[in-house]
Amino acid sequence: MPALRIRVFGGLSVENHETQLGPAAHQPKRLALLAIIACAGSHGITRDRLIGCLWPESDQSQARNALNQALSGLRRDLLSKAVIEGREILRLNPAVVSSDVGDFESALADGRLEEAVELYRGPLLMGVHLREGREFAEWLESESATLLRRYRTALQELISRSRRLGDLAEGVKRAGQAVDSDPYNAVAARQLVDALLAAGDRPGAVLAAESYSRRITGDLQLDPDPSVLAQLDLLHTLVPPPAAIQTPPEMRVSGNAPARTYPGGGAETVDDYSTGSPSKPRTRSRRTGVVLLATGGLALGAVVVSTFTRGTGARVRPVTSVAVLPFSVHGDSAQAYLADGMARLVANGIDGVGPLRAGVYPGGDNLVRSAWSNLDSANALLRRFRLDRYVTGEVFVLRGSVEVRAALHDASRGGRVMGTASSKGTQDSVFALAESISRQVLGLEPTAGQGGLIRGASDATPSLSAFKAFIEGEAHLRASRFADAVASFQRAIKEDTTFAVAYYRLTVAADWSGQGELIPAATETAKRLASRLAWRERMLLEGSIAWRLGHNDMAESRLHEITTRDPNDAEAWFQLAEVLFHSNSIRGRSFLESRVPFERVIVLDPTNRGALSHLARIRMYLGDTRGADSLLRQAATLITGGLDPELSLFHAIVSGDVTARETAMQGLALEPPWVVQVAASRIASYARDVGLADSVLRRNVRRGVGAPNADFSMLHAMFAAAQGQFGRALEHASVLAEAVPFSGLEVRALLLSLPGSQYSEQDRHEVGLRLRDSALSSLTGFPDESWARRRGLEQSVRSYLLGLLAARAGDTAQLRHHTETIAAVHLPNPGGDVARAFAVGLRGRLLALEGDRAGALRELAKAPDPGDQSMQAQLLVNQLPERFLRATLLEQTGRFEEALDVYESLIFGGGTELLLAAPAALQRARLLVRMGRVGEARLDYQTFLRAWERADVGVRAVVDSARRELGRFPPLAQHSQ
Repeated sequence: MPALRIRVFGGLSVENHETQLGPAAHQPKRLALLAIIACAGSHGITRDRLIGCLWPESDQSQARNALNQALSGLRRDLLSKAVIEGREILRLNPAVVSSDVGDFESALADGRLEEAVELYRGPLLMGVHLREGREFAEWLESESATLLRRYRTALQELISRSRRLGDLAEGVKRAGQAVDSDPYNAVAARQLVDALLAAGDRPGAVLAAESYSRRITGDLQLDPDPSVLAQLDLLHTLVPPPAAIQTPPEMRVSGNAPARTYPGGGAETVDDYSTGSPSKPRTRSRRTGVVLLATGGLALGAVVVSTFTRGTGARVRPVTSVAVLPFSVHGDSAQAYLADGMARLVANGIDGVGPLRAGVYPGGDNLVRSAWSNLDSANALLRRFRLDRYVTGEVFVLRGSVEVRAALHDASRGGRVMGTASSKGTQDSVFALAESISRQVLGLEPTAGQGGLIRGASDATPSLSAFKAFIEGEAHLRASRFADAVASFQRAIKEDTTFAVAYYRLTVAADWSGQGELIPAATETAKRLASRLAWRERMLLEGSIAWRLGHNDMAESRLHEITTRDPNDAEAWFQLAEVLFHSNSIRGRSFLESRVPFERVIVLDPTNRGALSHLARIRMYLGDTRGADSLLRQAATLITGGLDPELSLFHAIVSGDVTARETAMQGLALEPPWVVQVAASRIASYARDVGLADSVLRRNVRRGVGAPNADFSMLHAMFAAAQGQFGRALEHASVLAEAVPFSGLEVRALLLSLPGSQYSEQDRHEVGLRLRDSALSSLTGFPDESWARRRGLEQSVRSYLLGLLAARAGDTAQLRHHTETIAAVHLPNPGGDVARAFAVGLRGRLLALEGDRAGALRELAKAPDPGDQSMQAQLLVNQLPERFLRATLLEQTGRFEEALDVYESLIFGGGTELLLAAPAALQRARLLVRMGRVGEARLDYQTFLRAWERADVGVRAVVDSARRELGRFPPLAQHSQ
């Protein structure tokens, strides 16, 4: 055991049991340098990366000199010149120094979860800050979030294991640690309460539930999660079961946790810790306020124009009707005209925004005016005029200054105040004050846009016209009119070029409408303006930007922080669910983690079309066609004009309506090529029917839709390989090569290296020779790239593909050579992360071939996220071969649950994941059988057999074997799903 020890969890320190350390070992920046190298593990970190983190503002020569001095000081004062190894790539020497983070990673890789969680003593480098280190802070945040997630995942595995083994004391211990790591998480609180109750400690369970409630109400000023409150109510009345009293804890054995029902949350067997509570929360107004109107001597006039039914003629009631009452004026009597004037200006500002219709009733109506003195009479009056909301207000005039205050009331709830607005200015700023009040009132009105950001956006712009355009954009988004939403958000930005939330929503609308060219500029502007936003909107913006840049752990962390603070934030839940749904696959996690957040969105916002359609896809993936059909029917009622062509086709497949499917196919043929590509990929993923997806693509190509599009050739190649038709896949890769030479070669090399593919060594040798003489890679599409970057990327791509081919041939010498070639390439981001991902993948494959499974797993876990690239780039950077290898290694080392998740990440996903969907489904099915979960295995077997039904002759033996294995299962009714 080395005498030198670095601790980074819960702080930062260096210990030497043999002697006293020198002063450099206590300098913050040098300690930070040491910590970064420690976190890089055995694969090390480049000098350029270290300079970028710690000396970003210095020029190259100064930064390298500063780094050399820091390293020299550390080696001197740590009393060992060998403590840090390497020249350009630096790593700790394990013979000289150990670290808690290194031991943590090793313990996780080896499955020693108890040891791993004990090593985690707090957040990474807690309390460590560098004054000039913004880049260091970003590295720390990302690295800390990753380590924390892995710690929590390990805890959840230990909690599940304790349940299976009936180890009650262990269950209480681990559940307590989960609460300590995330004290505001309702699922963690429930787990601790359950564990204490199972162990017979009812008082402790009561204390745990009450402590959670106090933290939520005291620290966050929010309502506790209803499921925990339900537990607490039950505990206060519960009589302990006899078994809990009569049977000593060490004698009790509990099986798998039974399904239990939470209020509004449905039945569930396993708590999903990462997403918080699935149960229905209490609704509460995010804004509180007092009625600003004086209670004595304040004459209120009713405000209703003929819009709200006047006379005997029947009128159609608007969606939401708002009456603006004449304001009460205090101070200068010469300003009495503002009573009606301010009311009319505010009504004009509100009227026509979304479903709102607003107006002012003449203030001289004594009958109406007197009615407000009695609550019952006021309610009767509101029912008579069929109002939904009304606005009351005051104007204070003093020495040339004007202050306006207003309150929005819910007429259907006895005039309950929904929120207040206020604005100050001079007497010549009446119009600006009215605009401010109108904008704030619109922010209080939930039906104005229903997009979850209305209230925050009202504070983010001083322009009423910009805010109105923003609300229109939100309404278009909810109705799936994405092109209209883009136009509305662009208009909002034109009215106010500093409207950060509008830039953020423009990126969302542009993404959905296929106008990706708008995203980079909008993203950059939103980032620049983020400091103008309130905390919640800033976190939403940062989470969205992180996701679109491919920094998925950071995005999840930002959004999870919002939902922890406010469990009723539907927008944050939806964005979190989107990250989990679309980005979990590349992280080797199950996309099904998104189900609970999407269900939470529906509880908070039953009309959220996006959540409904995503849940429908999840249901279909799980084989629940009836549930998927019901959700899609519900979504169709919320969209003007019905479902879009892609969802219409998906719905027809779900419902089994052949006529509807043909109609949807014809409609899809009229859409742009990218819509057809997306539809085909989603059918293959969500409906588990790659054959039908392939026919959709072929049919549209025959009609000329996809003829000029290289992406169609790429999808054809992927769909063919996904069906075990490897010969046809190579033909399509050749077609692609005619349009984009290197891309076609990339696809061919990747196909030749896939597990389960049937290609000859001669094929691999030929492609390898062509790779060595190839032109630039399709990955060189980054903005503002230099010649050096293009050359570096070309070298990285070529070496990566050659390394995969060498690994398939078992040539470890060549594999090592190509690994070292990539490691020597130094590129700035985003190309740097791509190259590092390639190097990690080949290094992990090399360790696996050499028999070091644990080392290979540790290496593969360190791959950086290379971000979101084009479809062609995704073929390489989504780490398909590495994820399949990781799943295989996890299975071989007995980490079955983790292996199942990684296999599933390959079955479900975008177009590129389809290459390994069928082999992953077969491997997962066989693993499930080994684990005794035959009911689950059946669906994966069927997925494989449906995909490879028409596979090449060379792989028919695999198909026949899988069919025989499935045939051995008893009838489905004998197994629980």
